[in-house]
Amino acid sequence: MVAVWCRDRVLLVKNSYQPLQTFPGGGIKRNEDVRTAAVRELREEVGIIVEPNQLHLVGKIESDDRYLKNTSTIFEFFFKEPPAIKIDHREIIDAQFVSPGQALQGDLRSDISEYLSHRSVAHG
Repeated sequence: MVAVWCRDRVLLVKNSYQPLQTFPGGGIKRNEDVRTAAVRELREEVGIIVEPNQLHLVGKIESDDRYLKNTSTIFEFFFKEPPAIKIDHREIIDAQFVSPGQALQGDLRSDISEYLSHRSVAHG
C-alpha cells in the first residue's frame, strides 16, 4: 500500500467490495517485488505514476480485519501539489485527501489506523 501525502493530508480510497477505507494498494503478482506491486497498484487504482525508487518504505504492519489476517507493506510518497486522481468507479468508488484526524474518525482498515496513529504520535 502507498500512503500518498500532500500538504499534511493523506489519500484514502474506498473499494466497491470492502466497507473500510484504505490506501491505494493490492496484491503482488507472480515474479513481482513488493515495491513494483505498490507502483502498479497506485497507477491502476488512482492513476498516479511514480518510479519505484521514489517510494519511501515505512515497514510492515500485521492486522486482523473481519477474520482476515493480513500483512501489509506500507510505502509513503509526498506531493507538493495535489496530483490528478483518476478512479474507475468500479473497483475504486471514491478517493480523497483528508487530514489524519479526519481519517482516524472514519471506518479504516486496522493497518491504516495503526499507521496513521503511529505517524501522528511520531510527527506530533
